[in-house]
Amino acid sequence: MNIYEIRTKAVREIGKAGSDTPELDADLIIGDVLAQNRTWILFHRNSQLTDEQAEKIDSAIRKRTEGLPVAYITGKKEFYGYEFIVTPDVLIPKPDTETLVDFALSAVTSETKSICDLCSGSGCVGLSIYSALLDSGIKYSSIPNFTFVDISQAALDISKRNAAKLLNPISVQKISFAKSDILENISGTFDIIVTNPPYIPSGEAAELLKDGRNEPLLALDGLSEDGLGIIRNLIPQSLAHLNEGGLLAMETGEYNAEKAAELMRKAGFRDVAIEKDLAGLLRVVHGRK
Repeated sequence: MNIYEIRTKAVREIGKAGSDTPELDADLIIGDVLAQNRTWILFHRNSQLTDEQAEKIDSAIRKRTEGLPVAYITGKKEFYGYEFIVTPDVLIPKPDTETLVDFALSAVTSETKSICDLCSGSGCVGLSIYSALLDSGIKYSSIPNFTFVDISQAALDISKRNAAKLLNPISVQKISFAKSDILENISGTFDIIVTNPPYIPSGEAAELLKDGRNEPLLALDGLSEDGLGIIRNLIPQSLAHLNEGGLLAMETGEYNAEKAAELMRKAGFRDVAIEKDLAGLLRVVHGRK
């Protein structure tokens, strides 16, 4: 079987299973098995596959038709221009969350000495901020210290692997990891806290997972009908763990961003505002202590 034949099969079966992007899914699966990009696949469509390669691609196609996301099949996902390791222990990074990274980067100054990525999951938010700062040419000595906090040890293990993958051994020395339910086990304070907490209403979170996507419910379920159950505890804890003038920047749903902003104001945050994502939807709520 050649690449064209198996790609045609993959697109047909993945599309029939309900994917909105069967061509992309097929190319990512084939590219992962062959360690090649989409351009190479296009120009080598008549190349013959080994039996082992065909079997691996067929196995991946079956997993995709059962609802498993491509990122969990390949074990990787691009986010903010960087490639992250992902497993079902962490959420797959979403393009909407790049709005949180953009806003956080705009808030970093020479006075920023410490950043916390709270509910860090794969570490994609904090590590993208760190990597972007390094790529901008900022001296290593001026890079803030980063703390990654998550309730899941399995998620923290993934973020550690991503830190080792994206950063050199010296850069990793500015990073620490802590297992904690929100900030209950954290004693320090920060200049910036960025967070993408669970914010989906409980009923909707469970319903989302029925399609076989296999993402961790722990990282989705906001533990209330409005999705703000965790955020109601996160906001006051964040205020207590910010330095004076410190920033909390938090991703929310477009359906509960305004209520989250009101919770921040009532807790004592000032200059509370909401940023929109690329689709024009309310996405990042932020305020200062």
